[in-house]
Amino acid sequence: MDSHEVLPEVDPPALTASAVHVWLFASDLPLTPYEELLACLDASERDRASRFHFERDRLRFVAAHARLRRLLGRYTNSPDAELRFVHGPSGKPELDSGAGRPLVSFNLARSGGWAVAAVTAGAPVGVDLEALRDFPEHEDIARCHFAPAEIEALSRLPALDRAEGFLAVWTLKEAWLKATGDGLSAPLSRFDVLSDPGFVRKVAPSERIAGWRSFGLRPAPDIVAALSVQMASPKLTCFGFKSGQQPGPVNPEFHVVA
Repeated sequence: MDSHEVLPEVDPPALTASAVHVWLFASDLPLTPYEELLACLDASERDRASRFHFERDRLRFVAAHARLRRLLGRYTNSPDAELRFVHGPSGKPELDSGAGRPLVSFNLARSGGWAVAAVTAGAPVGVDLEALRDFPEHEDIARCHFAPAEIEALSRLPALDRAEGFLAVWTLKEAWLKATGDGLSAPLSRFDVLSDPGFVRKVAPSERIAGWRSFGLRPAPDIVAALSVQMASPKLTCFGFKSGQQPGPVNPEFHVVA
């Protein structure tokens, strides 16, 4: 990447009704002037950035949101700085479509020095991302917040795999809550993401939540991610994922980009 370039160029393909585009990118952009990144954002985003205590976290937030603007600007044929965001009834960020602008839905997640964005042609979508790490309290969190079938499934994993298994379930759950707009206000134990791979089920009564698909993703060896979308037969295309990383329950089309 040119060190003088504020943000790398992207040229996304056209969105079809069944397309879900997933973009992985680093939120650490070395040698990129912070002020130029900040200038891409609106007042609300700059205010949020100012609240971070650590400079590294502030820069990662600014870089990720500036990159998201670049991406959405390409999808909508709009200058980055002219994009406006609104909040839905549950507070979920949405792109103000504006006059003559294509309808685009999106979601963004960050963890460590990585960010992942999902984009559709209007279908509600949510994405979550977690860097693999030591997580000694994961079993206590699962027992308190996961559905009984999920707790049982995690208990059957080898001890060394349970932290990663926990993050896989956690990201699937959070991706669906972000897609619906409920956030973490909805009890995590009331729905199950493991018993019916690729779908979400209510616990009581036990039934599939119609119209939604979920995908576990591995953008890179040290990252766990997930996506949920309100679409019967989505076609995922992933950009920036490392070669050989296979998601479930279906294999989307992958493109490795810088």
